[in-house]
Amino acid sequence: MTFDTRRMQALFESAALVCLVVVFLSFPVAMALAYIAMALALLFGLLSGRIWQRWPTVRRAPVVWAALGLYALMLLGILYTPASQDDILLHLSKYSKLLLVPVCIALLAESVWRRRCVDAFVLAMLFILASVYANIFWDLPWSRTHNLGWGQDHTVIGDYITQNVMMTFFVVLALDR
Repeated sequence: MTFDTRRMQALFESAALVCLVVVFLSFPVAMALAYIAMALALLFGLLSGRIWQRWPTVRRAPVVWAALGLYALMLLGILYTPASQDDILLHLSKYSKLLLVPVCIALLAESVWRRRCVDAFVLAMLFILASVYANIFWDLPWSRTHNLGWGQDHTVIGDYITQNVMMTFFVVLALDR
């Protein structure tokens, strides 16, 4: 049995791309699964070597430098903050998702995978939209709130701000399509 580097890189890239689709599908619905998929996408993306092969393209994307700059600014702030160790660790973990941006840009070079990620997000948001309206009449076990009837808060995931921001993005995607 021979060890084929190109085959392993292609396998890692495929695994990373599948993990990214899982991220977009699960992020609006199940955050824990999304975080696991993000970590696996980062790991598989780095193991695939695509970020280094596509670095000229990644380097030209302004969003990459904005994300890395924001993370660097947060790291700089840690040096002089009076915040507790718990707060510092919370911010390190929360903003670590910014480090996924260069890997995503490198992996999502092909439009077919970008479309699959968007379709996964749309599918998750359609589930949330249907759940919001169903939650008016039935007490859904996965709903964040358990209020029946019109004029109530029917937040299904997270808090109402998170749900509304994602739903607004969903509406923009729907209008674009």
